[in-house]
Amino acid sequence: MPVERAARLPESVTVVDALAEFDEHCPPGTVIATNTSALPVDHLAAALTRHPERFLGAHFFFPAPREPLCEMQRGSATAAWALRGARDVIESWGMRCLVIDGTVAGSVASRLFGVLVAEAMRLRGAGAATAEDIDLLCEQGLGQAMGPLRSMELIGRDTVLRAMRHGGLRP
Repeated sequence: MPVERAARLPESVTVVDALAEFDEHCPPGTVIATNTSALPVDHLAAALTRHPERFLGAHFFFPAPREPLCEMQRGSATAAWALRGARDVIESWGMRCLVIDGTVAGSVASRLFGVLVAEAMRLRGAGAATAEDIDLLCEQGLGQAMGPLRSMELIGRDTVLRAMRHGGLRP
């Protein structure tokens, strides 16, 4: 199975438009995946009117070279062959894959991360601990590669807050 990727879409192209183009021009056996951690896979798969069975989520953890885990999101139309093919490729990179239900908003890890970020923000706002101390507690006490507040700044505050809202959390 050949692996191709698009690093970024131009600002004028929406994700839905790009997925529709991929669906139209890629051969039927091509797996199309998204790295989204906030949107339901089925919502994006709706753009693939010809072959929605080849669409799935493949959410890589950050930073990917240090976190060799991929949370694969199976949509309601995702075919077993597409999931198996994508999993085989990802595992050939030395990563481990977990398959979850992608019909809900957000990946499981992102939803859990959102809860941690929301509580970290509340604790910081209440003066219970500094941002640095909260991150240090999560890194050294909970074994996270990076604390929630530092992660939020690196990923982008707007991105994290939007993902939290998609998952039903109030920051």
